[in-house]
Amino acid sequence: MVQADHTVECMEVSRLSFRNERQPNHVPEMPGEGFAIGCAFLVDAVHQTNEWISIHDIRMEGIDDGGMVVRTHARRPEVYNIVVRNAGRRGVACSFMYDPESPVFSNIFVEEVHEQDMYRPYPFGGQYAIAFLGCDLVASNCVIKSCQLTTLGPRDGIRNSILLDNEFDYLNSPWDSNPDPLNQYNYTDFALAGEGNIQGSDPGFDPELGLPWLSSNSPCIDSGDPAVNLFDPEDPDHPGLALWPAQGELRSDIGFFGGPHAALVDSAWVAIRRRYVEPRAVPVVVSLEPAFPNPFNPVTTLSYVLDRPLRVELTVHNTLGQRVRTLVSGMQGPGEHSVPFVAGELASGVYIARLTAGGESRVCKILHVK
Repeated sequence: MVQADHTVECMEVSRLSFRNERQPNHVPEMPGEGFAIGCAFLVDAVHQTNEWISIHDIRMEGIDDGGMVVRTHARRPEVYNIVVRNAGRRGVACSFMYDPESPVFSNIFVEEVHEQDMYRPYPFGGQYAIAFLGCDLVASNCVIKSCQLTTLGPRDGIRNSILLDNEFDYLNSPWDSNPDPLNQYNYTDFALAGEGNIQGSDPGFDPELGLPWLSSNSPCIDSGDPAVNLFDPEDPDHPGLALWPAQGELRSDIGFFGGPHAALVDSAWVAIRRRYVEPRAVPVVVSLEPAFPNPFNPVTTLSYVLDRPLRVELTVHNTLGQRVRTLVSGMQGPGEHSVPFVAGELASGVYIARLTAGGESRVCKILHVK
């Protein structure tokens, strides 16, 4: 828990990672426990009026009870670039009080969050992917996938977001119910009333980078709210085009990497899952494993397996096919091998790692993000 006293005017909490947080004795929800029951990370700043508070670059995976709760009286609160995977009860909940000025709640990724041990039923209880109290606020540029919860989104609506493979009773949370929530420009696998919503089952996540990155032909690119104040950041080297990891032109992309705060998102921070390789008593193939981390800045590790002694060449190429680095060249024995790739002065972007051994070639895509 992070607490602040009345002397704090500005507050920033960032770049925290929580993984495999487990309670030895599971505690169910109980009456009167309130908004923060069972969360792994609580930012409690309600005993003073902050001028500004910013919570960003927080990632959580394998959380037994729940994700993150933020309670604040700040005039200008910001919550963005939050990743919660494989948790119980909730993804992210915020209590923004006293009608803050221009609050930000965007670029949130919630995956595989499930209800558990629910003592109080909806509408007085319930468990959720995203929720707010005390503030009129629409969540923007979220990805909510494979969750089983009472509600998915805040009472006032959700915008420019991907909602896929979820089981839920209500899309919008019940507290101080809004009869007309602003659910617009979302990609969903169910029919959703509202302007600009797209119904489909394949938002086009990148097959190499995985969730929540979009492939270059995703229907979610340039399909978000067309309001200028919600545009993706512009690439200063390519006027009129979005700055990576947003793609296409300037109209907001639907999903985690779209919207005006996309330039603030540290995309390397999203990759929390560690690469796991099944143990091999006797390698039987020549294989190039997925790089980890990926995306990366500035170092990633390339691992590969040889089934016998072979002459190996491991190189890295840009998207034009030009070789930018030779990492290995020579004979190596059988088994698993790992080699770091330091991007150093190389520009941000996609690169191709190529392993050639025993007359076979294997490739994988890696993303350097500065």
